[in-house]
Amino acid sequence: MTIAVLPTLLFAACGGSAEPVPTTTRPPTTAVTTTTTTLPPPLTSSTTTLPPTIAVTIGVTPSLAFGIPFVLAEPTTGIAAANALEVTVQVFATPEEALAAAVAGEVDVSLPEAQEALVALTEGACFLAPLDFIDEDTMRLVGRSDLITADDLIGRKVGTVAGSRAETALQMWLSDEGVDWDEVEVVDLASLDLVAALVEGRVDAVIWTEPLPGQALEACGEECRYVGEVGASYREVALVNVACRWQQAHGAEGMTRLVRAWVEGKEYLRNNLDAAAAITADRLRLTGEEVATRWRERGWLDAWGANLTDAQMEMIEAYGSYLEAAGVVQQAPGVCSWVNSAWLEAVAPSLVSLDQYDC
Repeated sequence: MTIAVLPTLLFAACGGSAEPVPTTTRPPTTAVTTTTTTLPPPLTSSTTTLPPTIAVTIGVTPSLAFGIPFVLAEPTTGIAAANALEVTVQVFATPEEALAAAVAGEVDVSLPEAQEALVALTEGACFLAPLDFIDEDTMRLVGRSDLITADDLIGRKVGTVAGSRAETALQMWLSDEGVDWDEVEVVDLASLDLVAALVEGRVDAVIWTEPLPGQALEACGEECRYVGEVGASYREVALVNVACRWQQAHGAEGMTRLVRAWVEGKEYLRNNLDAAAAITADRLRLTGEEVATRWRERGWLDAWGANLTDAQMEMIEAYGSYLEAAGVVQQAPGVCSWVNSAWLEAVAPSLVSLDQYDC
C-alpha cells in the first residue's frame, strides 16, 4: 500500500534553524459555576479604549471547511474589530502550500490535518495549538454483505484514493484490528468512481467520507452493508496552529484575543448560517445556498467544535503512532508539547475537557 508522506518542509526557510520552544504564559482563569459556554465581554469598540490592533494572517485552501476564518476576515461581522484584531485570509492551492507558508513565516495561523502538523513539528517547525479546528467522524467502509470484520477483508479488494485520508483510516483500523496492511489489496480509484466500482464488482468494498458511502450502500442494495467501526480508530481531527513567533510577539493577550475571536466566529456561523455561507461563498465562487446546504449535509456545523478534549488528544497520539509505524517520522512529538489549553480556559472554560491530558 502507498503511504502519503508530507513533502519535507525545510525549517531553514524560517531562518536556518528551529526556533526555541517558546515560554507560554498561562493567563489567569476565572472559576465558573455553570457548564454553559460563557465568553468574556468583547473588547469595547470605542476608539478611545481599544488597545492597539494586532494583525493576524490565516492560511487556508479554497474549501468549505474554512467558514470560520472567512467570517473573521469579513469586516461586517465586527468580530475581529471587537477583539482588536485585523484578520486577513490568504488562500493557497493546497494544504501543503498553506503549511509551508506558516513554517516560512508568511502566515501566522495554519489549519492542516494533525498528521501534517506532526510531521512539520518533527522537522523543526514551531506551533502552538490553542483549540480545535475540526473534529468529525465521517469515514465509512461499505462492502459486500459477507464482510463483517476486518479479518473478512483479508485477500479482498478495497477501493479508495491512494494516499488519501481514507486509505490512512483503513490502515489505522486494520492495524487496530490486527490485520496486516499487506493482507488487503487497495485499488486506487477516483472518488467519483467508487460507487460504480462497488456496484460493478471491481472491488469488494469502498472507503470514503459520507455522503458517498451512503450512496454506495443505496446503489448496491441488499448485497452490501457497512463494515466494521472505522470511526473507533480514525476521526479527522485538526487544530488551529499558531506560529510560535506570532505568540512570542503578542503574548498571552494576543493569543487570548485570537481564541476568543475564533469561538465567537464559530457561534456567529451557527447563529447566522445564511450570512456566514454568503461570506464563504464569495471567497469560493459558489452561491450561499450551495455552501449552506453542503455545510448541513456534511456535518460541518457539528465538526467546528472549537474545543479541546481527551478524545482529540487520544486521536492525535494515534496519528503519531501511525506515522511512526509507517516510517514517516522517527518519533512523533508529545501532544502536550504542542497543544496548550491555557487561552481557551481563559476564554471559555467549559470548552476544555482534559482529564487524562495536562495540556
